Amino acid sequence: KLWDLMKTKVMLFLIVGMLGNMAIASLINPAQNVIQSIVSPSTLQNGVGSLFGNLIFLVGVSIFRTYLMDKNWRYTFVATGTIMAMNGIFQFIMIYNVGGFGQTGWFFVFGNNILAIIQGVAQVLSSLAVVEIAPKGFEASVYEFLTTMHNAGITLNLNIMGLLQPIFGVTSIINNGYACQKGCPG
Repeated sequence: KLWDLMKTKVMLFLIVGMLGNMAIASLINPAQNVIQSIVSPSTLQNGVGSLFGNLIFLVGVSIFRTYLMDKNWRYTFVATGTIMAMNGIFQFIMIYNVGGFGQTGWFFVFGNNILAIIQGVAQVLSSLAVVEIAPKGFEASVYEFLTTMHNAGITLNLNIMGLLQPIFGVTSIINNGYACQKGCPG
């Protein structure tokens, strides 16, 4: 039964969707690691940011279950993808240090985790797709297979981002060099 499901067009589209969504549509700023080096958030800031991200993820799950369960999932997917793409606004605030707070550790950790609410919605949405197509008794296997495709997309995303860093010239930026551009003594 499971092999028959793997040979269907629906499963092919789910695999391509998972890989494409994570590898291409969810590309983050190639300078993300450089920005993190400049901002240098503390361990406390990273911990609080992760806690906030996990809590807001649960809020996203709750929003989907409460308000979006009976809506058209295609629109929900497109809307969440669009909102995820708007994460670039947070990146520009960090790059240009808008308002003098864009390159603080607190803004960095909250700005990167605020969109976890969308990931919560997407998590439930992908789980429901599994329930719709999986043969009875194979739900966990299908879910884990699609999770593997999702994780493979993340790995591909990081590799693509690494390839883009030299193209945009961000690999040579380090914290000391950045500080000196702002005005080093001597």
